[in-house]
Amino acid sequence: MKIETNYNDSVSTLSGFDMKVDGESNELLMYILSQGYSDPIGSIVREYSTNAIDAHIEAGKMNEPIVIHVDDSVFQVQDFGTGMDKERITNVFCKFLGSTKRDTNEIHGGFGLGAKSALAYRDHFMIYTVKDNYHHRLVMRKGNNSIRLETISEGYTDEINGTKITVPLLSVYDKSKFVQAMKDQLAYFDNVTFTPSTRISNDFKLYEGKHFKVSSLAEENKPTILLGSVNYPSSNK
Repeated sequence: MKIETNYNDSVSTLSGFDMKVDGESNELLMYILSQGYSDPIGSIVREYSTNAIDAHIEAGKMNEPIVIHVDDSVFQVQDFGTGMDKERITNVFCKFLGSTKRDTNEIHGGFGLGAKSALAYRDHFMIYTVKDNYHHRLVMRKGNNSIRLETISEGYTDEINGTKITVPLLSVYDKSKFVQAMKDQLAYFDNVTFTPSTRISNDFKLYEGKHFKVSSLAEENKPTILLGSVNYPSSNK
């Protein structure tokens, strides 16, 4: 799928449906999205990147890199995994505390929040997915009291399976914040490709021992705890 970077925020004459709440109240979800992410940009980079890698694991493409892009207007994550049909889209994006990842330790996540993390930063984001020669283009929007997923287009295509998430930047100045978050969050991922506009080298090195990893992409010499390839800051006291 070709990465597109020109988007119009206005959408009209769309079919759609309100997000379903799975196990907790809609008020709790809205609170989490507005208050629960202390680092929204870092969470967006981490959540959508790990989701993309999980899609490759599910498709048996563990060695094929996902593509990460940011420019002055959008942040994008693209995978070439299984793609999603309407039922999978509903399960992934339209349920709170509903997840497709709870029955395995091979992939990340499990609470169904990561797919909505962009709504902690913006009031909408876009989804484009292809499965078995059929595409869905959607926008997820957050209102004052509800979340809605709307279909922009759907139909047959000759594109390969995969999914692309597009998050519009609030400001051109946020590009540098996303680039820094990409370095911080993805320093230990060995199956990521950065597009030229990120100005991040794809030649960064990973060194792995029995109980440690070192990444040339990590800018700070601070200890972290790795869960899979995801790193979490740790105190060195």
